[in-house]
Amino acid sequence: MPRIQLATLGFAMLALLLFAKVAEAERPFIVDSADSLLLRKAQLETYVIANDEFVDHSLFFNMGLTDWLEFSFGARHGIQFAAVQETYRLNAPLLELKGSVMRPRGWRPGLALVSGVRPPWGVGEARPRGFGGYVYASVTERMYFDIFALHLNLGINMQGEGKGVPADRALVDWLTGGVALDVRAHERVAVIAEFAYRDPYDPRANRRMNVQGGIRIFINDWTELDFGLGGGFDRDIPALELRSGRAIFGTAGFRFRDTYRW
Repeated sequence: MPRIQLATLGFAMLALLLFAKVAEAERPFIVDSADSLLLRKAQLETYVIANDEFVDHSLFFNMGLTDWLEFSFGARHGIQFAAVQETYRLNAPLLELKGSVMRPRGWRPGLALVSGVRPPWGVGEARPRGFGGYVYASVTERMYFDIFALHLNLGINMQGEGKGVPADRALVDWLTGGVALDVRAHERVAVIAEFAYRDPYDPRANRRMNVQGGIRIFINDWTELDFGLGGGFDRDIPALELRSGRAIFGTAGFRFRDTYRW
């Protein structure tokens, strides 16, 4: 290939990467990013998680209270399939505050602090046994013209079992955390892979670990679609075996982000 064509191709690829959209770690992916909504910005997100034993649907509304503080509230409901009959379950509401300590810029990582509460309200298996909550730090590091982004979460997740604070609980039963990598593969597509431990949105996380991979499609500046495939593993629950198929789940999400300050 002539040098002029090689140079043209190189400049075109560089321009594509420089002007492509930046992906953020958001649901249905568990690991959170350090990004938050600005003042009077809003976002609506909905997603489905399903396998051959259940279908769960979640709906969340997020708003920027200030340029550094974001408030979110939402609900999760679904159907548990059983041999005899189907059962409905509901967990609502989930309330969350996310404070941006430092936004990612260039090689400087971003840092956010997130806290949430899960009241013991709901129906069926999804209803928490007692008040639960979580607090964790989220760090985001963007690299190489924002093509790559690494997200790290670490904190505490109190399940809320309705028995007070257990004194004999091991450290691994308090922690929540995860790591995710998203790669901007195209101007409109990002590839995301993650590992998460004790999902803070799950009122009965136990020692459950999740591995998930998928893609995010940017339809335009305010609409995004997510598709993923993952597996859940819990060493304390033998039924969650990969071979049984019960651990495998699929996800699909839709996100609408307001581009104007209301």
